[in-house]
Amino acid sequence: FLLDRNLIIGAEFSGVTADILRRTDLGGLSLEQLLKDIVPTRTLTLALDFVKLLWSDHVEPELVDDINPLGEVEVHLREANGQFDTRYLKFGFKRVAAASGGEILVSVTDISESVRLRRELEKAQAESEAQMDLLMSILHVDATQLQSFLSDSVGSLNDVNAMLKVPAQRHEEFRDKVDGIF
Repeated sequence: FLLDRNLIIGAEFSGVTADILRRTDLGGLSLEQLLKDIVPTRTLTLALDFVKLLWSDHVEPELVDDINPLGEVEVHLREANGQFDTRYLKFGFKRVAAASGGEILVSVTDISESVRLRRELEKAQAESEAQMDLLMSILHVDATQLQSFLSDSVGSLNDVNAMLKVPAQRHEEFRDKVDGIF
């Protein structure tokens, strides 16, 4: 969609944008009205200041993109049943020249799946690092202690295996076998 200098959304917008934002009344709506119910107040304030900054002739758009408060934002969209759906959206802003003095082209992308995958990857990496740290701590154990532990473990497992192979018929024999394994 297009924004004018008063931060009012133009009458023309894509159907996909309406689907993403779950609104069909975008034309004539102010950016503030669009965002106020779906983002925190602090994000709204930053976003409005950011978009106003885009109108300055002294601002390099490529540099300003780095401070875009809506570059990845968690939004809470109302469903038809009244429930809220949490999604992650990316708003992109590009100033375009026009006879009317220019407008800002706003692109809205639903990046919820990308955010979910990135978080899963970060979690898997953290778990992997924890496992690697554990492995490294084991490897830093004195070699003779590790060898002794492994030998004792093998011996204990062989003893348990031998006890399990001995047949038992009576309750007392089973009890002795459990006690021996313990």
